[in-house]
Amino acid sequence: MGFDVDRCIELHNRIVAHARSHLPNHQPKIQRSWFAAHSLDPSSPGLGFEADDELTAFLSGIDIVVPEEHQHLAFNPLLVGIPPPSRLIPDMWLDMLEEHEDYILLYMGTGYDPGGLVYSHSTQQVCYLDTPYLEPSDLYWGDLHNVLEIYWNCVESGKFVIDVECPGFGERDNLTTQGWRIEEWTNLELEGALEAWHSLVDTITKRLPGTKGTEDDGESQQNGREEEADACLIPSEILEQHPAIPPFARAFLSRAKKPTFTSIAPQLDVPNEAFIHRIGAKLQELHPNASLTTRQHEIDHLPNFLLFPWRTRGFQFVFQSDRDRWQNKPGRTYTLDNRAGLYLTPDGTHAHSVSLILPFPLGAHGHVRKNDGTTVARDCQGQAVLYQHGMCFPFLSAHGTPLAAVLANWWELVENEVWHVDEDGVVGGEDIWKEADTEENADDYQTNWSCF
Repeated sequence: MGFDVDRCIELHNRIVAHARSHLPNHQPKIQRSWFAAHSLDPSSPGLGFEADDELTAFLSGIDIVVPEEHQHLAFNPLLVGIPPPSRLIPDMWLDMLEEHEDYILLYMGTGYDPGGLVYSHSTQQVCYLDTPYLEPSDLYWGDLHNVLEIYWNCVESGKFVIDVECPGFGERDNLTTQGWRIEEWTNLELEGALEAWHSLVDTITKRLPGTKGTEDDGESQQNGREEEADACLIPSEILEQHPAIPPFARAFLSRAKKPTFTSIAPQLDVPNEAFIHRIGAKLQELHPNASLTTRQHEIDHLPNFLLFPWRTRGFQFVFQSDRDRWQNKPGRTYTLDNRAGLYLTPDGTHAHSVSLILPFPLGAHGHVRKNDGTTVARDCQGQAVLYQHGMCFPFLSAHGTPLAAVLANWWELVENEVWHVDEDGVVGGEDIWKEADTEENADDYQTNWSCF
């Protein structure tokens, strides 16, 4: 569609207005036009490059937050904002201007050498760089208005929130996005995970032996099962005894339907109260100061949480790469209860990101799929390669696979009778998971999930 200048101006200014209106104490000064904010003449700005008409119109129409001595309001949690003229060309590019003459840094990110949204003069599109050391031509490009639309949707959904108490607010060194933070889980994301869980539980329940008698008997048995399943997975009073259990885990477990079976996936069990007490005590030992009012992003070195444990305890990491990533260290716990299983692995974007750690490696045959259809390289095989997240929305920081995506995949596997059910739930052993690394069955284990 190209550079929709009016739409881009409207979306940019809407985000700035939202941020400004939600600050509790001080209203920052707003200057209409980037050129005016930097005392430049749009017709002859002396930028060292020739700006096209659309870019000039965009920069002329947007609102700029004027930096103040003790406060600067960023554009969103990922981007500080439109940089000053001296930083439109990152320092990293100065020795290779010929290769980067088509690009400017339109929205600056955070850090000593910030990346951000890069604009191409030739295509009038943008790409997102975590760091300026990346090569823009290798990345995904899109129209600016689509990117700003997604950012606004993140604001509306509560994923991007104003928080002046967030570390970094008031600092002007561009190392943090002042005034904003990413909400690691929203009610919408929790509801998505619960919906996927309930669909999975209902689908397994319908396939349990004894549900296919006469019509009357079947309805009676099914109603009985549904009444039992009205109970929550883990009562709040149990969870609240261990405040170090991450807030998202508490919210999910206290609202998720309790199934009448024990096996939610091959060799993976539904957590019970004894298990929660055991790992809750371990987490409380690691974080004795955690309270029920402690927010997710306020817990230092937030540990992973074992949501669905492998049926048997005891496993070892085969490869050094897995040991480097997952082996417990003094003061840091990455695995719990000496078990493999499905872990909540918060990553700064999603508190509900998950990693499936298996007691054996996977990926040697090169067929394991990521959500975007790409495959895990053979030399990257390991015990947590299944359900890796590939490209999702390429204009946000990298993040893990959401819990809802994995639960939805398990529902498909049961619904399509790839997985089978007995009186205890889903059946099967290690061989079932190893099918994810076969040419014939790899597609069955692809999540096909986009987060935004």
